[in-house]
Amino acid sequence: MTFERARRTALCRARRAFLRVLLPLLLATAAAPSAPVLAQPPVGAAPAWVARRAAWIEARETRRLARWNESITTLAVADRRAAAAESLYHSALRAWTPDASALRVPVPQLRGAALDLLEEGATERAALLLEGALRDDEPLLPIRASLLGRSGSAERGLALLAWPPDRRLARGDRWLTGFGSPTRGATRDAAHLLTAAVLAESLGDGRASRAALWALLAAPDAGPSAREEARQHLARRFLADGTPRLAMSIVADPSSGEQALLLGQAFALARDTTGAIEALSRFGTKSGLALSERFPALRQAAELARSRPDSLAERTYLDLCRALGDVGEAERGLSLLAARRRAPLDSLAVASRLEIEAGLLTRARRFADAMVAYRALAASPGLAPSDRAKSTLGFARAARGARVFAAMDSAFRAAVDLDSTGTTGEQAAWERAREWEDQRSAEEVGPVFQWAG
Repeated sequence: MTFERARRTALCRARRAFLRVLLPLLLATAAAPSAPVLAQPPVGAAPAWVARRAAWIEARETRRLARWNESITTLAVADRRAAAAESLYHSALRAWTPDASALRVPVPQLRGAALDLLEEGATERAALLLEGALRDDEPLLPIRASLLGRSGSAERGLALLAWPPDRRLARGDRWLTGFGSPTRGATRDAAHLLTAAVLAESLGDGRASRAALWALLAAPDAGPSAREEARQHLARRFLADGTPRLAMSIVADPSSGEQALLLGQAFALARDTTGAIEALSRFGTKSGLALSERFPALRQAAELARSRPDSLAERTYLDLCRALGDVGEAERGLSLLAARRRAPLDSLAVASRLEIEAGLLTRARRFADAMVAYRALAASPGLAPSDRAKSTLGFARAARGARVFAAMDSAFRAAVDLDSTGTTGEQAAWERAREWEDQRSAEEVGPVFQWAG
């Protein structure tokens, strides 16, 4: 995978991630108490969906309580009722065309209806609400601006958000730090700033986009997800501007696979391929990360390392090969390991390579080759008894995969002899007993379990 393909993939993921970050912010903002925008609703009948929505909310709450307090039968009934109430509400909402009757609905319910329409993909009906009864509703301004951007009117969306700041600064006004605003005017929160950054980026206005992202990063009350999204957008902006060193400083310690790819791209643009491989490998070998986060970084590091297999430090290279096996790329790890031409410095380095090769062969289900590698590892000079026991246990497991019972059984017993009081010997004894239980008669198994005990 080239960096150009990685860049396009990361951009698509970034757009999806932006929506994942922005929507909760908008929902939280919309749900926050605020002064009603509309005057006292006129007297008259409210649209039918209002009552349906109230019934749906009540049914959801009943289902939530049943989940924790009632029997499975009661829960099933509550679940069916909630599903029916949701269907009735959405049918009534889709059948309603936003008109003057919207003035009879309280603003919080109108907000909920607009967000539900957007979630269903009914953007035109939602736009009727957003440009009508909710036109002056401050929390939903980012959604209105985003819809304008999707319809090809990003300039109008930025104007709606009054961004960049100098668009609305009058003489004597000043811009405050963080989410602040001019001394007179509306406050802008994370959703406003993220939306403004994306709209400005779509127009190629790097200055306005960077200003929104820096304001978000400088805000003391910005949440972690908003900050991470701002960092990613800033890094992309710096890469587009041809300033990879600034991008490196923004994502120097990546917290996601997308940020790791951006960091690798920044190193590559700075003509430091070795640095890119090391940064991607360092992220991909971190513990505690999900496979979906580690996999793209490791794949990219492997692609880059193929062209210069001897430029990396031995430990970094071996860690990369091992990690490829951890994420289901054992064959790629073996290919990368074979490409290494630099000779090991000592017998310990030789043993490390053999250990990783044997593990990768086992993961690739090449059990006969793995048995050869584990046998060579166990015979390495200077190997501690505990390490020799581990390699012997690895040989036994490879023999089990190759369905060679005699060799497997002998290796399990040898591993126990090498580490009779340690955890490796204990594991080998337990696995040997289980294999006998699976493959031999009850009369034959008894003595083996007695031996294992």
